[in-house]
Amino acid sequence: ADPIEVRDRWASIADGLGVTEPPMMYRRMTGPLTAQIESVRKTVLKNEISLVIIDSALPAAGGQAENAEATENFFAALRSLEISSMIIAHQSKPQLGFVSNSPFGSVFWLNEGRSIWQIASEGEPGINTLQVGLFHRKVNQGGLQKDLGFSIEFVSREDIQSEFGQIIIKKLEISKSDLRKELKLPGLLEAILRDPDD
Repeated sequence: ADPIEVRDRWASIADGLGVTEPPMMYRRMTGPLTAQIESVRKTVLKNEISLVIIDSALPAAGGQAENAEATENFFAALRSLEISSMIIAHQSKPQLGFVSNSPFGSVFWLNEGRSIWQIASEGEPGINTLQVGLFHRKVNQGGLQKDLGFSIEFVSREDIQSEFGQIIIKKLEISKSDLRKELKLPGLLEAILRDPDD
């Protein structure tokens, strides 16, 4: 994305949530994080940044997400910033007969992550609303969090005649949505028993 698109998306989310837009800096990256870590560190220190979001894991690891050494080097560079981080990664394709909840690439993406959430979505072509479920798959400290569901509506600038669009986010009960098939077996059975005709 370019800075204008990111700025529009950021403002749209804040407006849709009805919150003041929090401060954010965007930096377009090319190549692996390890090759640019000193420049990133200077930006982090200069601007007192406390959270970095990386979108996404594959290019940040230099296109070598399946390479254990490249993955380890990526995490070593990221840890050197000494701040919180969130990494967006694609999911491995499941093998026939298996369900995959792991990030694509080396097993170190799963091992190194302190807290891993899987995101699933359902939507219809031509409809501006999306159902999104967040499922907590791993945590290093404490217990797993409850599944979270959201309905996300995308409203264009033209529809509301505004400088930015809106991304309206509302809570969604996963057990009563198209995402309930993503629930673990106990939750799925409970959903079916509560609503057997659905």
